[in-house]
Amino acid sequence: MTNQEAIKIASDFYMSEEIYCLLSVDVANMTTGTSVPYIARRKEDGKHLLMFFSSFENAKFYIDFAEYPKPAGLYMVSKIQRSKENDGLDALLNCALQTGVDDLLVNPMAADSFGCNIAWFMSANMIEKKQVAAYTTEEELEAGKKQNNGQLPMHFDMLPIYQFASPYAISDERANAILSKVFQGGASVEEFRSMLHMSQSLNENCFVAEVIANRMIPLARKNRREADMKYFMNVASLLQYVVWDRLKEEKTLYTLVEPDTEELFVNRDAMYVLFSDFYKNNTDKKLKKISGRQEIVNLVAKNQLDKIIVSNGFDKMIIIQKPVMAN
Repeated sequence: MTNQEAIKIASDFYMSEEIYCLLSVDVANMTTGTSVPYIARRKEDGKHLLMFFSSFENAKFYIDFAEYPKPAGLYMVSKIQRSKENDGLDALLNCALQTGVDDLLVNPMAADSFGCNIAWFMSANMIEKKQVAAYTTEEELEAGKKQNNGQLPMHFDMLPIYQFASPYAISDERANAILSKVFQGGASVEEFRSMLHMSQSLNENCFVAEVIANRMIPLARKNRREADMKYFMNVASLLQYVVWDRLKEEKTLYTLVEPDTEELFVNRDAMYVLFSDFYKNNTDKKLKKISGRQEIVNLVAKNQLDKIIVSNGFDKMIIIQKPVMAN
C-alpha cells in the first residue's frame, strides 16, 4: 500500500458519518451510562491502542465475535462526534497521545480493518495537536503527580454508552401501574401475595417497598390515618416474605465484602444481598457470589445480624428482618 492510499483510507474513516469507540467495562458507571475508551494492549510489541468502528453493526460484530462483555446486553461503545470541541474525535485522539496510547485500530476482524499510529493519523487528517483538559479528583491528582515526577496526570473524559438503558429503570407509566394495584386493596392476603410475586419483578418489589417505607407510611403517620398506616405496614411486611421467597429463583446472588480482607461488609447490623452485579463499579466494596438463601441464613447467624438488605446494587432496596428468613 502506498502512502497516498493509506492517507485516503485514514481520511475516509475520519470523514465517516458514524464513528464508534470501544469502551471499558471495568470502569463503566452504570448509574450515568458512561465509561472511558477501552485501551487494548498488543501482544506482539506491548503497545497500547484504541479500537474504533465505522458503523454500529461493525461494533456489534466484533463484540459478539470476540465475546467482549455485554453488561445487561449492552454493546459497550460510544458514538463519537467528528468535532473540534472537547467531546469530539480530535480531543479524544489528543488525549490518547498524552496518556501514552500509541495506535488505533479500525473495524477489527472486518474485511476493511486497518490500523495505524495515532500521531500519523492526526497528521494525515491535519488534526491539530493540543493540550486537552485533565479531569481528575484531587486525590488522584496528588497520587498521579507523585507517580509522574510532578507532571499533571491525564484522564479520558467519560463518554456516553450508545443506546444505554438501565435494566432496572422503571418508567413513570409502569410505576403508576404497579402502585395502583398496591393501593386498590380488596384482595385476600394470598391473592395479594400472588399478585406481588407473579405480576412484578424482584426489582419492582423493591421499588414498591421503598415507596411504602419512605413515602406512604410516613404520610399516613403524619396525617394520623391509622387505617392507612396499618394497611401499608401489612403490605410492607408481606413484601418481605415475597422478596425472601423470590430469592430462591435467582441464579446468581452477591454480597458486599471489604476489598482487602474479603470480610463481610455489615451496615447497621445488616448484610447486603444483591441480585445483580450491573452496578458493581459504583461501590468501593467488592462483590462476592453467594450460593443462595441457606448461605445468607448462615452468614446472618455467624455474624449475629438482625436483617439483610436486598437490592439491585444502586437505587432500589428492601430490608428483610431475621424472623422472615426462618420461612
